[in-house]
Amino acid sequence: FVVFENVQYEYMNSLHERKLVFGPLNLTIKKNQVTFIIGGNGSGKTTFAKLLTGLYQPVSGTIKYQGETDITQNNILSYRECFSAYFADSFTFPYLYHLDDQWIEENADALIKLLEMEDKVSVQDKAFSTTNLSFGQKSRLALIANILDDKPFYLFDEWAANQDPYFKSIFYHKLLPKLKGMGKTIVVISHDEKYFDVADEIIELKEGMTT
Repeated sequence: FVVFENVQYEYMNSLHERKLVFGPLNLTIKKNQVTFIIGGNGSGKTTFAKLLTGLYQPVSGTIKYQGETDITQNNILSYRECFSAYFADSFTFPYLYHLDDQWIEENADALIKLLEMEDKVSVQDKAFSTTNLSFGQKSRLALIANILDDKPFYLFDEWAANQDPYFKSIFYHKLLPKLKGMGKTIVVISHDEKYFDVADEIIELKEGMTT
């Protein structure tokens, strides 16, 4: 589905000198599977996530989508549109204008109820009624917004890290299987060993390389 072939990324310092090299990385993310990306701090998990979703572009190597289309400057924007990604520093917009009315009607209330937010937020006129919430609630609202985005590919970068065990269980045991059942491809960056059995495949990164 998505193939990394000798992908490298370089971080530069303020003088535009090479500072840190990620890769070369070779791996395949398979369609309609739940793939966990694991590894210690500094192993390159978030760099990988941003390369995967098209937010970063490699300095060398190739990323292929659906196993055959090379991702280049010419198609990077359409490639990004295939993803709904959660990052801890992402801003959650209240607006859902880009979504289909029927899709919102069929899914919004159910997701809000599943994550026990019905007494805090609702969807009115294709927008969340509020984003003035606690940190944990904002994270759950961001998750709802990501899932409502209805993309073929979902990436969650440590979404469950700051959630209590109850909501972690909902995320891993209910939401991820639900998305897989809808035909989605899911990548989860996680330290939660307790839930590794949910994954179809686990890929460990070490210093920007698979082990």
